[in-house]
Amino acid sequence: MAEMQFLGKLFGRIDRIDRASLLDCIRALTAENESLKNVLDCLDAGVLVLDTTGKVKYLSRGAKTVLGLSHSMTLRNKSSIHEIIKDEELRRFLMEHLRLGDYVFQDEIEILMPRHLYLSVSLSRLDETGSSSADYAVLLQDVTLSKERDRKMRQLQKLDVLTRLAGGIAHEIGNPLNSIGIHLKLLERELGSADSATQKKCAELLEVLQSEARRLDRLVKNFLKATRRKSAVFKSESVNEVVEGAVGLMVPELKSAGISVEFKLAKDLPRFLLDGEKMRQVFINLIKNSIDAMPKGGGIEIGSERQDSVCVLIFRDQGSGISDRDLPHIFEAYYTTKKEGAGLGLMIVSGIVQEHGGKIEVQSKVGKGTLFRIYLPMRREKLQLPEKPVRG
Repeated sequence: MAEMQFLGKLFGRIDRIDRASLLDCIRALTAENESLKNVLDCLDAGVLVLDTTGKVKYLSRGAKTVLGLSHSMTLRNKSSIHEIIKDEELRRFLMEHLRLGDYVFQDEIEILMPRHLYLSVSLSRLDETGSSSADYAVLLQDVTLSKERDRKMRQLQKLDVLTRLAGGIAHEIGNPLNSIGIHLKLLERELGSADSATQKKCAELLEVLQSEARRLDRLVKNFLKATRRKSAVFKSESVNEVVEGAVGLMVPELKSAGISVEFKLAKDLPRFLLDGEKMRQVFINLIKNSIDAMPKGGGIEIGSERQDSVCVLIFRDQGSGISDRDLPHIFEAYYTTKKEGAGLGLMIVSGIVQEHGGKIEVQSKVGKGTLFRIYLPMRREKLQLPEKPVRG
């Protein structure tokens, strides 16, 4: 504000200022402006100045780094966030708060373009007079490392609790279940000498008991599988080949259910680091969910595409869909809408995707179908420096 008042006085007296003094003033302002830019460029955080339409008036070196832009890039007169920001979620976030006219706002946001990052985003209006056309200063701080540390700590704590609980369940339920199963077999054998009416009546009761015992056994085993996952082993693999391999394993079930699969796999996807075995488990779980959602048959579309350094995988079915009430909870442990479901399949899927540094999203409409999107960063193996030859 002080600078603006000074410039206002300067312009009011410009006809009374000699050329030398005016040049000195311009040099001083230019030097101060360059000094301010150098200070902003030294910050770890990125700084942008935007108007309310999304036009970019200033872009610091740190902002270029965060947004994946070349440091030599210069702003044009009509540069907007739609041109310089690749991530759709970040663009939408900024435009929404510019439109709302918030004076100050801060939040954390997850972006995938140009790479997977967690950003702390702060907006501050530069004019306190209430003008609707005021500019905004935007601060972008990369908080990925701290966010990942917090996430891993929470994940380890949850895993520790679940593992302890799983051991208790295996001991407290597993052994009695085995005993129940054995005694049901013995009871079935003893009934062989009873009259036919008694056999028929007891056979029905036995079938119910055996069925429930088997269901409890599956529940315990699935729980143990969910809590005793081995660490991921990352190798350079083709995700398209892993997808096709998963579908190949499911062909008998797909044919039996009258379900066709349409592939829309991008041919330009490079090989990148992933655990093929675990990702195959992810794809099989999603395909099984689609099969369960289409008891009368239908189609599944499976696609892949490249978005800069991110691979996007799409699984779309024509099934019964998921209600708005259930949708926010489908990745939670033991949350299921299936009669025979344990509620662990999608929890495992989400955990594996997170282990790969990715993200999974779901869209669904009852009676129309469900769409899963998996975002995986395409990480490559680091090239090893050649060893120096030993001189004799």
